[in-house]
Amino acid sequence: MCLVTYIAVAGLFVLSGMRMAYPMTTIPRRLWQDLRAALARPAALVLVLLCVVGASSAVALVPRLTALPASGGGQTLEQQSEFTRYWESQPRVPVPVSPEGAAILIVKFSDFQCPACAQSYLGYKDILARYQAQHPGLIRVVTKDYPLETECNSNLTVDKHPAACEAAVAARLARFRDRGEAMEDWLYTNHATLTPPSVRRAAREIAGVMDFDAQYPTMLNQVKSDIALATVLNITSTPTFFVNGVRLEGGLPPAYFELALQLELNRAGKTR
Repeated sequence: MCLVTYIAVAGLFVLSGMRMAYPMTTIPRRLWQDLRAALARPAALVLVLLCVVGASSAVALVPRLTALPASGGGQTLEQQSEFTRYWESQPRVPVPVSPEGAAILIVKFSDFQCPACAQSYLGYKDILARYQAQHPGLIRVVTKDYPLETECNSNLTVDKHPAACEAAVAARLARFRDRGEAMEDWLYTNHATLTPPSVRRAAREIAGVMDFDAQYPTMLNQVKSDIALATVLNITSTPTFFVNGVRLEGGLPPAYFELALQLELNRAGKTR
């Protein structure tokens, strides 16, 4: 990654609240390593120049994109145009999840103890409800689990969220009882204070789950299946979204997210 690209990406993540796949404190070291590698190969200098020219548009894009309001509506034509250029430039990753006839498939890999996951869940909830009401059957949201806890996630070496596996199981058990939304609301609202006992208690009180421990091993295997898919897709952080294959690590601010939905509906020939 070149110098200007690092700056642009870092700026976008800082201003929009998204998460980076590696600590931002490593950026200077990564810049120096890349620069030394380029100087060691004269031909690579051409690539550096091309990168600077191409990435300059990304730098210019950062302040305009992040100037969007926090909720949908009110964007200027210039802001919409900038975001449209950004969105249309993104690669699309094939995700092995059926859209079941929907024009927009959103696949979300999440952790119920992840602050950014809670933020995106609460920030997108009303937007998704409105769009799904306006366009019945055209938007499908599929939630996949990626708990950052070693009990169920073998990709980790240390626990980051010690009740994340229990929370994922609680949400699954609640969905079987048509209490999934209520369970998810509670988990995300209380993400900072979750413990295995509190999750079990909430599953019992909110969803009427009386046999949590008995069903835990079976449900945990289902969680591990999601983790296996996440591993294939090279997911290392939460939340990670795929909107019709467009990968979003950390998600988008709500205004961007709503614009993305409208762009995908337009792309599918479905307008308001």
